[in-house]
Amino acid sequence: MRRIKWGLVVPGGWFLILVGAAVILPPDSRSSARKTVPFLVLTVTWLLLTVAVLGGYFYRAWLRLPTVPNKGAYIAWLSFQIACALGAAVLLVSLFIPVHVDTIRESRERILQNNLQVMRMVIKQYTLDNQKRPQSLNDLVDAGYVSQTPTDPITRRNDTWALEWSTDPKTPGIVNIRSGSSAISSKKSAYHDW
Repeated sequence: MRRIKWGLVVPGGWFLILVGAAVILPPDSRSSARKTVPFLVLTVTWLLLTVAVLGGYFYRAWLRLPTVPNKGAYIAWLSFQIACALGAAVLLVSLFIPVHVDTIRESRERILQNNLQVMRMVIKQYTLDNQKRPQSLNDLVDAGYVSQTPTDPITRRNDTWALEWSTDPKTPGIVNIRSGSSAISSKKSAYHDW
C-alpha cells in the first residue's frame, strides 16, 4: 500500500469515472437505470476511497506538525490543501447528482399535463365519432374511451375537474376540461388555466 502513488490513482480514477459516464450513459439518465446504477455504485465507492486516502494523508501531515520549523506557514498551507481537496470532492460529486430531480409537485404537474392532453383528445374523438359532445365524463367511460375518470393529481380527486361547455345551442356538451384547483403552479400560473 505504501508504494501506490495515491496522488495519481485517486484523480485518475475520477477521470476514468467521468469519461466512462460521458461515453456510456445516455443523455437522459432516467431512461436507463440498468446503466446508471453501476456508475452510481462506482462513484460512491470511489468517493469513500478518496475520503480514506485524503484522511490518511492529512492525518499524517498533522502528525508531522511538531517537527516542522515554521509551524504557522505549515498550518496555513495544510489548511489550504484541505480546503482545495474538499472543494474538488464536492465539485466531483455534484457532477453526478441528477440535474433534473423532480419534486413531488413537478411530478404531479407533469401528470396533470398528460391527463389534460389525453382527456382533451378523448373528448374530441368522442365528438367526431358520435356527432355529439359528451354530456359528462361518465359518457366517455360508458362509451369505452377511457376505463375510468382520471384523478386530478393536484386535488387528488376525480370529481373536481372543471368542465367547459359549448356555447352553441345546436351542439351542447363538454368542449374542454381543466383542473379544478385554483392553486398556483411552479410556472406561476393557476392550474385551472392550463
